[in-house]
Amino acid sequence: MAQAREVALSVLLRMEQDDSYSNLLLDAELEKAALSRRDAALATALVYGVVARRITLDYLLETASGRPVQKMQPVLRAILRLGAYQLCYLDKIPARAAVNEAVQLAKKRHLGHASGFVNGVLRGLDRKRGALPFPSEEADVLRAWEVRYSCPRALIALWRQAYGPERTREILEQLNAVPPLAVRVNTLRTTPDALRAELAEAGIEAAPDASVPDALLLSHSADLRTLPAFTEGCFFVQDIASQMACAALDPQPGETVYDLCAAPGGKSFTLALHMRGQGMVRAFDLHAHRVRLIEEGAGWLGLSGIVQASVRDATGGEPLPPADRVLCDVPCSGLGVIRRKPEIRYKNPKIFDGLPDLQYHILCDGAANLKPGGVLVYSTCALNPAENEAVVRRFLDGHAGFEPVPFPSAPAGNATLFPQADGTDGFFIAKLLRRS
Repeated sequence: MAQAREVALSVLLRMEQDDSYSNLLLDAELEKAALSRRDAALATALVYGVVARRITLDYLLETASGRPVQKMQPVLRAILRLGAYQLCYLDKIPARAAVNEAVQLAKKRHLGHASGFVNGVLRGLDRKRGALPFPSEEADVLRAWEVRYSCPRALIALWRQAYGPERTREILEQLNAVPPLAVRVNTLRTTPDALRAELAEAGIEAAPDASVPDALLLSHSADLRTLPAFTEGCFFVQDIASQMACAALDPQPGETVYDLCAAPGGKSFTLALHMRGQGMVRAFDLHAHRVRLIEEGAGWLGLSGIVQASVRDATGGEPLPPADRVLCDVPCSGLGVIRRKPEIRYKNPKIFDGLPDLQYHILCDGAANLKPGGVLVYSTCALNPAENEAVVRRFLDGHAGFEPVPFPSAPAGNATLFPQADGTDGFFIAKLLRRS
């Protein structure tokens, strides 16, 4: 499995150099390397694991070696993190193999004498790791949680202020967990029961979700792309929280619905299925290449007749004929999907400061293109009240013709979904009615 570790190392170094997303770099490296399924799974686990556990790994390495990790060469730092992750989190890999493979990586990268340093640090970590002290919560709770959960203290502080210490601990405990895998059944081509039977034949257990219709929760993340039901467009991957946002909008057959920030198209497709393929879903995005993704997805699922994709600026593009319903699933910080994109946690929270204003203007654009009596849903995958409740309050303060509307599990007209409590991505949904 040495090649898997080489792929993981290349991805980690590219991430540091290019500030790119791990999933995009990993997909590109895996395509080039043509690894076996087993090796590809290991490379994937290593990349996501090292990114997610970086703060904890650096603490352990510094405690074991006495040297600041940030002052090491990037390639040496990445090799040590890979070795430490295997020692501390991958029980099926023998410690000796983890250390030896790290040493071989150092030699292949021409680090010379540093291979001995790698050997010494990792062997020392293996001997001491059960006895290494973690920071005390009594002394500094932010530092203790930062190290234990591998989450920057600035983000922990944001959540503690917004949700309190107990809810914050719950968020942190889910931060590095494997997220659930949910799919939406294309009910124009199959039924939930028929799809469950086909998945069972492939060794994948699937169970219906109580929150939304026509959703299935899968037992494990097999390569779904190889299944005939997938290639035939009988289902697509979509988290339950996203499906709940579409269910809150509750579009009806024959209506006109706008999805203002639609790419890559999953919510537009779910809205079309709610409408049983009757009516029109206009799916907008700012970029032409992302509009093409929507068009390709609609064709694959047999929804081209109802989903119409086009380029439009949702911060105030040309006026549209008023719609019956509008979905504003706005660009956001992504603080609710860190389990899927672990590097988000390391972004400086200050770069999110401009998002609420952008989100507000998109919400206003949605309102301007809605019929009297129409319904508007605002949603984000952010766990951040500044992007959620505060944006909706600002909108309602300036738009007297709108009011919150209750929907399942949200009697006040809005709901924040938390990974541990709700079993979904972190998400916010608000439903508003334009009075006639």
